[in-house]
Amino acid sequence: GSDQVWNAGFRIIIDDLKDYLLCFAPGTKRVAYAASFGTDFLHEGSEELFRSELPKFKAISVREESGVDLVHLCGAAARVTLDPVMLLTSEQWMEFARKPKYVESKPFVLSYFLGGRDKRTDEYGLNLAQGMPIYELDFEYTAEEKVKDIKQFCTAPDEFIWLIANAEMVLTDSFHAAALSILFHKPFWIFERKAADKSYKMG
Repeated sequence: GSDQVWNAGFRIIIDDLKDYLLCFAPGTKRVAYAASFGTDFLHEGSEELFRSELPKFKAISVREESGVDLVHLCGAAARVTLDPVMLLTSEQWMEFARKPKYVESKPFVLSYFLGGRDKRTDEYGLNLAQGMPIYELDFEYTAEEKVKDIKQFCTAPDEFIWLIANAEMVLTDSFHAAALSILFHKPFWIFERKAADKSYKMG
């Protein structure tokens, strides 16, 4: 799998890191495509497992140059390859797209933040939108009582593709939202991710 399957700074990763390193399979069947550590360092407490398991892989490709360096530090080889988002054309992605029922047939702005937004970010977005409605997709770990719109909170992947393809502009701190915006030729603004732990910043 791709994305940040090796970012041991994420609790959901470190708790099951052996599975993300395919320890249940023999080395001849272990292949990683466009995996990402999400950082340029091995998170404390995970080094020994990475050094033990990465050399067992049959083949490793990663998303960033820094990932090649980290794999090399663990005694294995890797090459950089494209994130899966880039493997399809915009036309091919649209074959999976589906319009969310909550979207009205008028221009809108898409706001998608994994690290949350502050007042300044919201005000900047309102200024850019110039009166257009802003559909705010909340991060999956947002506390239920803080979710502004449960319909938008529950947006599915096919709806996510449609929203980016049809938005007038995209405001985000997400790599994949930016990548899809490029594919669909949409204006987009990248904001620094708000996170206390550097494992979450993806900087």
